[in-house]
Amino acid sequence: MRNTKKNITNKVRLSLFVLLFLFSALLIVADKGVAAENVNGRKPLWNEINISRIRDIPVDGNIEFFFCADLHIPFDDRGIVKKIVRQANSRKPDFVLLGGDLVQMGLPNYYTTLKKVLRKFRVPVISAIGNHDTSFSDYSDQRQWKKFFGNTFFYFDAGPARFIFLNNANFDLKDAQLGFLENALKTDLQKFIIMHRPVGYVNKLYITPLKGGSERFRELIEKAGVTAVMTGHEHHYGSYEVDGIKYIVSGGAGGRLNTNTKNNYHHYIIGNVGKDTFSFQVITL
Repeated sequence: MRNTKKNITNKVRLSLFVLLFLFSALLIVADKGVAAENVNGRKPLWNEINISRIRDIPVDGNIEFFFCADLHIPFDDRGIVKKIVRQANSRKPDFVLLGGDLVQMGLPNYYTTLKKVLRKFRVPVISAIGNHDTSFSDYSDQRQWKKFFGNTFFYFDAGPARFIFLNNANFDLKDAQLGFLENALKTDLQKFIIMHRPVGYVNKLYITPLKGGSERFRELIEKAGVTAVMTGHEHHYGSYEVDGIKYIVSGGAGGRLNTNTKNNYHHYIIGNVGKDTFSFQVITL
C-alpha cells in the first residue's frame, strides 16, 4: 500500500514537472515572439518583415524574383493581381518586388483591402511607393504608406545582388535620397534600382516621369555600373538600354492600361540573377 502511494506521488510530481516545463517553454517562445516583433521600440513593418523572410543566398548563388507595378487595388482590372499571386505561389520565386501604385488612392480602407491581398502571397513581398499610394491630392502626404510599409527608401542584399528602393512618388529625388543612393551603390554586388516613376530620357511619351534629381540620378547609376532600373507608373511594358544600363518599365499588374504607348498588356516580369548574369522574361496575362 505504501509503495502504491509512493508511485502515485511520483507520478503526480512527474506530471507537475512536465506541465511546468511546457509552461516555461511557452513563455520562452512567447518572449521570443515579442522580441521578434519589436525593432527600436516599435513593431517592424511590412517591408522589414518580408526582407527578414528571404532565405540565405550565397553571393555566388542564383536568385529568381517577380517584378510588377500598378496593382491599383481595389480596381484590379480582370483579376490580374489574383493571377500574379497564384502564379507566384505556384512557382515560388525567392521574392516578389512591387514598383508602387499598389492602391488607387492612399485611403485607410484601400490599405485594409491591400493587406488582405498581400497576405495571400506565400513568398516575401517588398514594395516601393507610388504616387497613388499617397493621399493623391498631395503626393508628399505618405502617412498611410509609412504606417504599413515603413521607410520609403532603403535597400537589401540577396545573394549576388543589392536591391535599392527609392521614393519618387512626388516626382523628385531630393538631396537626402541621392546621398543615400550614392552610398548604397558602393558595393561589388550587382545593383538594381526599384522606384515608381520611370526616367523621361528613355521614352518621350512618358509625360509624368522622374523630374528633380534626374540628371544626378543618371550620373550616379552610370558611374556605379547599375545592372537595371525597374519602374512602373506607365501602364504598359517597356524595355530600354542606355549606356549599358537596362531600364525596365512594368506597369501592367492590374491598373487600366495605357492607350498612347506600345506593349499595352497586363503582365509581370520574372528576373534571374547570378554572380555576373541577369536575364528576365515577360509573362503576359
